[in-house]
Amino acid sequence: LLEMIEAGNCYAAGRWTACVFHSMRVAEHGLRNLAKRLKVKLTDKGKSCPLEYGDWDKVITAIRNRIKEIRLLPRGPKKERELQFFSESADHCEYMKDIWRNEISHSRRRSTKPESAAVLNRVKEFVTPLAKPMADKAIRKRIREAKINSLGAVVTLKELMEREGQEVFKKYGNPPLKHETKESTP
Repeated sequence: LLEMIEAGNCYAAGRWTACVFHSMRVAEHGLRNLAKRLKVKLTDKGKSCPLEYGDWDKVITAIRNRIKEIRLLPRGPKKERELQFFSESADHCEYMKDIWRNEISHSRRRSTKPESAAVLNRVKEFVTPLAKPMADKAIRKRIREAKINSLGAVVTLKELMEREGQEVFKKYGNPPLKHETKESTP
C-alpha cells in the first residue's frame, strides 16, 4: 500500500521517474503474489530460494514453467479461466520488466509524464485482478468476525471501526484527535 501511495504522490509532484520506480515496486509485490498463488518454488545454484530473493526473470520463468505444468492437467472451464488469468498476468510481468523495471532500476533513463501515467495504468491493470481474491477473503473474514452486542443485534461497521480504532490507540498510546470547534465571540 505504501508503494502505491508513493507512486501517486510522485506523480502528483511531477517526479515521473520516481513514480515509475514505486509503480514497479507495486508490480513486484503482485509478481510475488502471483508466484505464491501458483505455489512456485525457486532454486538458486541447486538450492531452494525464497520467492523474496528471486529476481524478476527467475520468478517469471518459474511462473511460466508452472503454467506449463497446469496445462497438462485435465481440461475444464475453471482450469481454462485460471490458465488465461495466470498467462495474462505473466505477460504483464514480462512486459513491465522489459519496458520499465530494468530501465528504471538500473538508472538507464528518466521517465516522462505520459510514460508514468501509462505505467500507473498498466500496474493497476495487473494488480487489480490479483487483489480481488484477497479483498474478497478479507470481507468474508470481517463478516465472520462480526460481533454481537449485548442486545443481540449485529454491531454496525461504524461501531466496529470505532472500537478497533480505540484498541489501536490504546496499544500505541496515541489518543484519537478530537476536532473541537470554538465558538467565536462577537
